[in-house]
Amino acid sequence: MTASRARQALSWSLWFLLVLVAFNLHGTHKQIRAVVMEGRAGALTLTPENSLRILGVFMRNDMLTARYLAYADATLGRPYQGYFIRPLEAWIEYRDTDFKRGVAPDYVDPDVSPPITPAKPLMPFRDFAIEYPPGVLAPILLPALLTRDIDAYHLLFSLEMGLLLSLALFLAVRMAEKLRPGDGRATLHLSIFSALALGIVAVRCYDAVTTLAIVASAYGLAMRGPVTAGLSISLGFVAKLVPAVVGPFGLFVYLRGGRWREMSLVGLAGFCVLAMTAGLCFLTSGTHALDFLVYHRLRPIETGSTWGALFILARLFDPDIATSAITFGSVNVESIWEPAARKWAEVLPLIAIAGLCARAWFALRALDETRAVVLTINASCAALVAFMAFGKVFSANYMTWFIPFGVIATLHGGRGARWMFLLALGLTQISYPFLFNMRMAEQLNPLFGAVILSRNLVLIAWAWKVFNAALPRRNARAAAAPVAPRQAPASA
Repeated sequence: MTASRARQALSWSLWFLLVLVAFNLHGTHKQIRAVVMEGRAGALTLTPENSLRILGVFMRNDMLTARYLAYADATLGRPYQGYFIRPLEAWIEYRDTDFKRGVAPDYVDPDVSPPITPAKPLMPFRDFAIEYPPGVLAPILLPALLTRDIDAYHLLFSLEMGLLLSLALFLAVRMAEKLRPGDGRATLHLSIFSALALGIVAVRCYDAVTTLAIVASAYGLAMRGPVTAGLSISLGFVAKLVPAVVGPFGLFVYLRGGRWREMSLVGLAGFCVLAMTAGLCFLTSGTHALDFLVYHRLRPIETGSTWGALFILARLFDPDIATSAITFGSVNVESIWEPAARKWAEVLPLIAIAGLCARAWFALRALDETRAVVLTINASCAALVAFMAFGKVFSANYMTWFIPFGVIATLHGGRGARWMFLLALGLTQISYPFLFNMRMAEQLNPLFGAVILSRNLVLIAWAWKVFNAALPRRNARAAAAPVAPRQAPASA
């Protein structure tokens, strides 16, 4: 084995060790719950052993995987945890005051909250609301076919997401190497540090599906694989709609380059996926298949958003300006000013994304094919940031979309882009799971607001930097010349 291959194998081993092993080092649900209850009772002394137990609380975070398992159990006709299974109207009206006060029962443990046994399998969307598009069912059902136990399901689901991230990284490494020789190895290395900076949330939610869809669609664009691009972007769309934010930039490349045959194959592949999914959903659930759109339209300002952070910090001057409420399954802001802020949060992302689209469209005229793909990646990252930082909801798991997609943008982002990217990821991990599980979001603690606002401002600055770095007016000479390879060996 050559030295370069040995380094490559070591790097991949470190990646797998992190996302498949280290992120899953924690106790069982009962063990974690025992630590939480000891802490509430004031009986948890700070010893080396208890420090590890407390760290396990932050590392596990199984409320989302418990929700996914409940969806799967109800769909398969098995006993399910009733807290998570409600019609849309019930979720709209629900306020979890017990959870906010820290006296809620264990919604996950069947020994504490007895499950409900349905007479027959429930139909998703029709019989109970799911706040995600229909494509979510595939990744959450797969591990449920192997187990009904929450601990086993939590592990299997996290491993599934880790493997999907690994596949996305494999494609990203190959794509990065094609765009600029030497960047494949750099993409792998920076992705390891990025995953470490973001932490366990990268594998606790199904956002790895979105990551893979975005990376695979860009891979299809860069490698001239239109069917791959079309299938990926459409599968990602039916899973979380987010790829619709980045889709226009790839379309611009096809239009500007006159790649009509490829564009038609992308459209055909995408249409097949969308038509089959829509037909199946409307056949089984009718118009309830679109309830998730109503759910998200009615969602208020979330504490993790820029708007939520501003409300939190405004309480330093006026403590009565906002309170928190646990509604729609998240910690949100209540204020007389919230409806007005929500309207701005719904409009500003659209304005920002439209501006990015217009600038990218005209910039593509001056770029060759390779640099057009780079601009597409960097502009897509900027559009995702606009959606996240200016919108009304910004969950920590959204940052998973940038690993490894944002890594490639960072490598083409110029001086300072790396530390800005890693800083944004690190601040995200501080906010979740650490500050969040210390109940600082529910308490509207100014420290939580300061971390969130700092993260979002750094992220906006990073997006501005990587987008401008890919524009021809910043690289007028380089745009006309071939992409210079890195000096490092081109091993990925």
